[in-house]
Amino acid sequence: MAFVHNTCVVECRLSIGRFSYISRGSTLGGHYPIQIGSFVSIAENFYCFTSANHQTSFASTSPLRSVVGIPITYPENAAPRQKYVHIGHDVWIGSDVHVMSGAAIGNGCVVAARAVVAKELEPYGIYGGVPARLIRLRFPEKQVEQLMALNWWNWPLSKLRANAAFFSTDLNRFDGSLADLIVE
Repeated sequence: MAFVHNTCVVECRLSIGRFSYISRGSTLGGHYPIQIGSFVSIAENFYCFTSANHQTSFASTSPLRSVVGIPITYPENAAPRQKYVHIGHDVWIGSDVHVMSGAAIGNGCVVAARAVVAKELEPYGIYGGVPARLIRLRFPEKQVEQLMALNWWNWPLSKLRANAAFFSTDLNRFDGSLADLIVE
Protein backbone atom coordinates (compact mmCIF):
# COMPACT_ATOMS: atom_id res chain seq x y z
CA MET A 1 0.00 0.00 0.00
CA ALA A 2 3.05 2.29 0.22
CA PHE A 3 5.30 3.08 -2.74
CA VAL A 4 9.05 3.62 -2.78
CA HIS A 5 10.39 4.38 -6.27
CA ASN A 6 12.84 1.78 -7.55
CA THR A 7 15.62 4.39 -7.93
CA CYS A 8 15.61 5.13 -4.19
CA VAL A 9 18.44 3.94 -1.99
CA VAL A 10 17.16 2.60 1.34
CA GLU A 11 19.86 1.50 3.77
CA CYS A 12 18.15 1.77 7.14
CA ARG A 13 15.27 0.37 9.15
CA LEU A 14 12.39 2.06 7.36
CA SER A 15 8.77 1.99 8.49
CA ILE A 16 6.33 3.55 6.03
CA GLY A 17 2.57 3.89 6.47
CA ARG A 18 -0.21 3.12 4.04
CA PHE A 19 -0.74 5.21 0.92
CA SER A 20 2.58 7.03 1.38
CA TYR A 21 5.13 7.38 -1.38
CA ILE A 22 8.75 8.35 -1.85
CA SER A 23 9.69 9.65 -5.30
CA ARG A 24 12.71 8.89 -7.46
CA GLY A 25 16.30 9.59 -6.54
CA SER A 26 15.78 9.63 -2.78
CA THR A 27 18.27 8.35 -0.20
CA LEU A 28 17.31 7.04 3.23
CA GLY A 29 19.99 5.54 5.41
CA GLY A 30 21.83 5.41 8.69
CA HIS A 31 22.12 3.47 11.88
CA TYR A 32 18.78 4.43 13.39
CA PRO A 33 15.18 3.95 12.21
CA ILE A 34 13.20 6.26 9.97
CA GLN A 35 9.43 6.22 10.61
CA ILE A 36 7.08 7.65 8.00
CA GLY A 37 3.34 7.89 8.66
CA SER A 38 0.39 7.29 6.35
CA PHE A 39 -0.62 9.51 3.40
CA VAL A 40 2.85 11.09 3.21
CA SER A 41 3.96 12.54 -0.14
CA ILE A 42 7.71 12.84 -0.61
CA ALA A 43 9.05 14.46 -3.80
CA GLU A 44 12.21 13.51 -5.66
CA ASN A 45 15.72 13.64 -4.25
CA PHE A 46 14.67 13.45 -0.59
CA TYR A 47 17.64 12.84 1.70
CA CYS A 48 17.43 11.48 5.24
CA PHE A 49 20.37 9.93 7.05
CA THR A 50 20.27 8.95 10.71
CA SER A 51 23.52 8.68 12.56
CA ALA A 52 25.37 10.00 15.53
CA ASN A 53 26.81 13.45 14.99
CA HIS A 54 30.52 14.05 14.93
CA GLN A 55 31.95 15.40 18.17
CA THR A 56 32.78 19.10 17.89
CA SER A 57 34.20 19.80 21.34
CA PHE A 58 37.26 17.52 21.06
CA ALA A 59 40.58 17.94 19.23
CA SER A 60 39.30 16.15 16.12
CA THR A 61 35.86 15.75 14.55
CA SER A 62 37.01 12.56 12.84
CA PRO A 63 35.72 9.26 14.26
CA LEU A 64 39.29 8.21 15.07
CA ARG A 65 38.15 5.17 17.04
CA SER A 66 36.58 3.53 13.99
CA VAL A 67 38.77 5.04 11.25
CA VAL A 68 42.23 4.57 12.77
CA GLY A 69 41.54 2.27 15.71
CA ILE A 70 42.61 4.75 18.38
CA PRO A 71 41.01 3.66 21.68
CA ILE A 72 39.27 6.97 22.41
CA THR A 73 36.89 7.16 25.35
CA TYR A 74 34.45 10.04 25.39
CA PRO A 75 32.81 11.15 28.65
CA GLU A 76 29.34 9.61 29.00
CA ASN A 77 27.56 12.93 28.48
CA ALA A 78 29.54 13.52 25.25
CA ALA A 79 28.71 10.16 23.68
CA PRO A 80 26.77 10.41 20.42
CA ARG A 81 23.04 9.90 20.98
CA GLN A 82 20.84 7.59 18.98
CA LYS A 83 18.68 9.76 16.75
CA TYR A 84 15.83 8.30 14.77
CA VAL A 85 13.65 10.37 12.41
CA HIS A 86 9.87 10.52 12.70
CA ILE A 87 7.64 11.90 9.95
CA GLY A 88 3.96 12.13 10.90
CA HIS A 89 0.84 11.47 8.83
CA ASP A 90 -0.43 13.55 5.88
CA VAL A 91 2.92 15.30 5.37
CA TRP A 92 3.99 16.80 2.04
CA ILE A 93 7.74 17.10 1.52
CA GLY A 94 9.01 19.03 -1.51
CA SER A 95 11.93 18.11 -3.75
CA ASP A 96 15.54 18.12 -2.54
CA VAL A 97 14.60 18.30 1.16
CA HIS A 98 17.18 17.09 3.69
CA VAL A 99 16.03 15.75 7.07
CA MET A 100 18.75 15.52 9.69
CA SER A 101 19.17 12.83 12.30
CA GLY A 102 16.87 13.38 15.28
CA ALA A 103 14.36 15.59 13.46
CA ALA A 104 10.58 15.11 13.67
CA ILE A 105 7.94 16.39 11.27
CA GLY A 106 4.45 16.75 12.74
CA ASN A 107 1.21 15.57 11.16
CA GLY A 108 -0.08 17.68 8.28
CA CYS A 109 3.15 19.61 7.71
CA VAL A 110 4.28 20.97 4.37
CA VAL A 111 8.05 21.25 3.89
CA ALA A 112 9.14 23.48 1.00
CA ALA A 113 11.63 22.37 -1.63
CA ARG A 114 15.31 22.44 -0.64
CA ALA A 115 14.57 22.97 3.07
CA VAL A 116 16.80 21.42 5.71
CA VAL A 117 14.87 20.00 8.68
CA ALA A 118 17.03 19.82 11.79
CA LYS A 119 14.50 19.93 14.64
CA GLU A 120 10.88 19.16 15.52
CA LEU A 121 8.24 20.77 13.29
CA GLU A 122 4.81 21.42 14.80
CA PRO A 123 1.70 19.86 13.20
CA TYR A 124 0.10 21.55 10.19
CA GLY A 125 2.88 24.08 9.77
CA ILE A 126 4.32 25.19 6.45
CA TYR A 127 8.11 25.27 6.70
CA GLY A 128 10.90 26.40 4.41
CA GLY A 129 14.51 27.49 4.39
CA VAL A 130 17.87 26.43 5.77
CA PRO A 131 17.30 25.57 8.54
CA ALA A 132 13.57 25.04 8.06
CA ARG A 133 11.50 27.72 9.80
CA LEU A 134 7.77 28.07 10.30
CA ILE A 135 6.27 30.27 7.57
CA ARG A 136 2.69 29.93 8.77
CA LEU A 137 0.14 27.37 9.92
CA ARG A 138 -2.00 25.77 7.21
CA PHE A 139 -5.17 26.34 9.23
CA PRO A 140 -6.29 28.23 12.34
CA GLU A 141 -5.29 26.52 15.60
CA LYS A 142 -8.91 25.48 16.29
CA GLN A 143 -8.99 23.50 13.03
CA VAL A 144 -5.54 22.03 13.64
CA GLU A 145 -6.78 20.70 17.00
CA GLN A 146 -9.87 19.22 15.33
CA LEU A 147 -7.83 17.58 12.57
CA MET A 148 -5.46 16.08 15.12
CA ALA A 149 -8.43 14.71 17.09
CA LEU A 150 -10.03 13.19 13.97
CA ASN A 151 -6.99 11.03 13.19
CA TRP A 152 -8.50 10.56 9.73
CA TRP A 153 -5.32 8.84 8.50
CA ASN A 154 -6.32 5.84 10.63
CA TRP A 155 -9.80 5.52 9.11
CA PRO A 156 -10.61 2.39 7.15
CA LEU A 157 -10.70 2.79 3.39
CA SER A 158 -14.51 2.59 3.36
CA LYS A 159 -14.78 5.59 5.72
CA LEU A 160 -12.22 7.55 3.69
CA ARG A 161 -14.29 6.98 0.56
CA ALA A 162 -17.56 7.87 2.32
CA ASN A 163 -16.08 11.24 3.32
CA ALA A 164 -15.23 12.67 -0.09
CA ALA A 165 -17.13 15.86 0.85
CA PHE A 166 -14.90 16.34 3.93
CA PHE A 167 -11.74 15.99 1.83
CA SER A 168 -13.20 18.38 -0.80
CA THR A 169 -13.92 21.18 1.71
CA ASP A 170 -11.63 24.24 1.66
CA LEU A 171 -10.87 24.40 5.37
CA ASN A 172 -9.58 27.97 5.08
CA ARG A 173 -13.14 29.00 4.15
CA PHE A 174 -14.96 26.68 6.55
CA ASP A 175 -15.84 28.10 9.95
CA GLY A 176 -17.80 25.28 11.60
CA SER A 177 -16.96 22.10 13.43
CA LEU A 178 -15.11 19.59 11.26
CA ALA A 179 -17.08 16.80 12.94
CA ASP A 180 -20.19 18.12 11.16
CA LEU A 181 -18.60 17.22 7.84
CA ILE A 182 -17.87 13.60 8.78
CA VAL A 183 -20.01 10.70 7.62
CA GLU A 184 -19.77 7.81 10.04
